[in-house]
Parts: sequence; structure tokens; C-alpha cells
Amino acid sequence: MAVLLIRAVLLYAAVIFIIRLMGKRQIGEMQPSELVITILISEVASLPLQDKGIPVLYAAVPLVVFVSFEIILSALSLKSSKLRTLMQGHEVIVIRNGKIDIDALRTLRMTVDDLEGALRQKDVFDVKQVSYAIFETNGKLSVLLKDDETKKEKKKK
Repeated sequence: MAVLLIRAVLLYAAVIFIIRLMGKRQIGEMQPSELVITILISEVASLPLQDKGIPVLYAAVPLVVFVSFEIILSALSLKSSKLRTLMQGHEVIVIRNGKIDIDALRTLRMTVDDLEGALRQKDVFDVKQVSYAIFETNGKLSVLLKDDETKKEKKKK
């Protein structure tokens, strides 16, 4: 039992250290490659806890390889826009001048209801108020509202 406790503490410390090396992000802000690495790390770290016959070192080596690979890819994607687009994708404009781009929503596999829900979370209740709405590569919605004068002109009409 003491051996299992020591293994658990060692693996916990190693995983925390490795995740800190990757950078501070919440799950919802992770790029696909970061999410995959995080899942792989949890799987590899759990193996020595499940099977006492697997040395802890056998988990440590793949963990270091995964994190090294992620750090190298991150550094390369900073220098190469093509690699960055390949790894992270690109943003998608879903509203232009108050009009929803249905084709863009299909690309994202989203419904108009999903988009309206995301807009409500941004305190926007009328699509016509939106100049641009863009889904960023991290899955968050950025919204640029039309200026106040445009809103006033529409109210007068």
C-alpha cells in the first residue's frame, strides 16, 4: 500500500509539473493538439498506478516525450503560419453586418440556436446589433457590435 501511495504522489507531481510546462489554460481554451497531449498524459500516468509491475520510469519517459513534442510544435507554430493553421485551424466569421452566415455555421457543425445562445452569453439578444461575430480557433465567440449611430438611425426608421 505504501508503494502505491508513493507511486501516486510521484506521478501526480510529475503530471502537475508537465502540465505547468505546457502553459496555463483551461480545457475550453486548449487547442486540439494540447487537448490530445493532455489526454495522453493522463492515460500514460495512470498505467503504473493500475499495474504495479510497470515501473514509474516507464511512464516518465513518454510523458517527457509528449511534452517535449508539444513544446517543439508550439515553438514551430509561432514561426510558421502554415503550421499554425494546420495545427490550430483558423477563425470563422459567422455574422456579417447583422446577417448570419449559414454556410459558416455548417462548417462549424453549429445550429442557429447554438449561435444565438453564444450571443446571449455575450449579452447580445438581437443579431442585427452585430457587425461581426467570429468563432476563434479556441472555440470562443468574439462579437463586434455596430456603433451607436447605426443603431439610432435604425430606430428612427
